Amino acid sequence: MSTSIDKAVEQAFNKTVQDFEEACNEHHAKFWNEDTLKLDFFRHFSEQGLKIKRFFSEFPITLWGKKHIPDLVVHFETDDELIMVAFEFKFYQRGWKEDWDKIKNYLEEGFDCGYFLAIGTENIDDLPSLEEKSDKNYAKAYVHHKASKEAFGLWPAFSVVDDLLKKTLDMCYTVSMMLQFAATVPEDYNIVYQAQEHEILLLINFSHEDEWSIIENELAKLGLTEFVSLKEGEWTFEPSQTFNGTVLLAKLPTNSYPSTVAKAKGMLFKLVPLLSPLKPTFKLK
Repeated sequence: MSTSIDKAVEQAFNKTVQDFEEACNEHHAKFWNEDTLKLDFFRHFSEQGLKIKRFFSEFPITLWGKKHIPDLVVHFETDDELIMVAFEFKFYQRGWKEDWDKIKNYLEEGFDCGYFLAIGTENIDDLPSLEEKSDKNYAKAYVHHKASKEAFGLWPAFSVVDDLLKKTLDMCYTVSMMLQFAATVPEDYNIVYQAQEHEILLLINFSHEDEWSIIENELAKLGLTEFVSLKEGEWTFEPSQTFNGTVLLAKLPTNSYPSTVAKAKGMLFKLVPLLSPLKPTFKLK
């Protein structure tokens, strides 16, 4: 049975790679992420004719007193025996060796076999081997390498601002592909990530003009006095000597790396005392 599982995994991963390559050719790869990889793989895997008894994704399990949260676990029924298989996925993220080590640890904790499936650019040398066996159990890695520029081209600005907002705020929001911004839904205020040519502006806009003088004083107490206004006929911002409802919180690089997220969250945290009585409810991630 383990041989047929291995064959099914290989075939499903190959089909997933084909789907990804097709997405690259059609310039849709920017919409892929680790969840896309996992779901696309499982779609093909479930078509391989194996008897899947049950499956679950990122569900905490405890084995021999240790808690694990595999990306995917699938149980197969064969010859009155239940085969338990764990999967870890990586998509253009670091930490391949750590996840490969997780797979090998799962075998020691009771899994029958495990697979590490990755698409990205991490150095394959970080994996000492692509297959390890222990008695009846084994771990195996399937990896597809592709340069990020070749896969994605230039990462679209709307994807970056979307990712930044999702990583920093737990609030309802909207994204504009045309105007290249992500913004929380406006009520008393809204927070905006606006992509410019070489940077991303983190802004907050206050809606009620009759309260601007009070808000301006509160912003000054927080050291936030870099006022901006929207250019007429353009979706760009320019410095303003007076407060017209919008203040610049930070200028960020055009990425959503952890360092950029940390900088944005640090600036947003300053707003907690000012925004706590306002709507919508201000929620940091």
